[in-house]
Amino acid sequence: MIFNQRLQLIFGAGRALRSGTRVFRGTQCGFTFIELVMVIVMLGFLASIAIQKMLGMAVTTEITVEDTTLSTLRSNLIANMGEGLLENGTKIFSPNPFANLLKVPKGYDHQRQTPPGGKKQDNDLWVYVAGKGGNTRELTPEETGSTLPDFQIDGFIYHQRKDNKIVRWAYDSSSGVISNRLPVDTGASSAD
Repeated sequence: MIFNQRLQLIFGAGRALRSGTRVFRGTQCGFTFIELVMVIVMLGFLASIAIQKMLGMAVTTEITVEDTTLSTLRSNLIANMGEGLLENGTKIFSPNPFANLLKVPKGYDHQRQTPPGGKKQDNDLWVYVAGKGGNTRELTPEETGSTLPDFQIDGFIYHQRKDNKIVRWAYDSSSGVISNRLPVDTGASSAD
């Protein structure tokens, strides 16, 4: 009788191992409730870290797109000025930095004359607004990102990011210089 029980235990365990399950004498297989809860908590923690990193990458991507757009505008201003210089010998920059672009940035509204309002419908909006926009002080060379001592503000380039933050750059059409990113006067400031 004892021999039969041993054979049954050996052959039963062999079948169980072949089918992929474990057999323990007197215990059950599986996870306890506490172990499952701990795994779920750890997965939630890892997911929250991943979401924060993805949101940070979205802001970084928008800043990179802004920098690329401004580089394109600056290159276009120089190319158009050089073309005018070769054609008629005059050094003239366009009054609108978005003029004569082969490909305008996504979200550019050439008809709009007001800055974005920080509302959802203005997300990803690019606009050029002529005039000083209430800015009465002169910009320092550090703010403009140039060595020009007399930067004249002819208008502002505005961009509203997808998180509703508004950033702007001053434009001087006499020199074709676009300033560094500037804080917006409405109390919101640019976050790099």
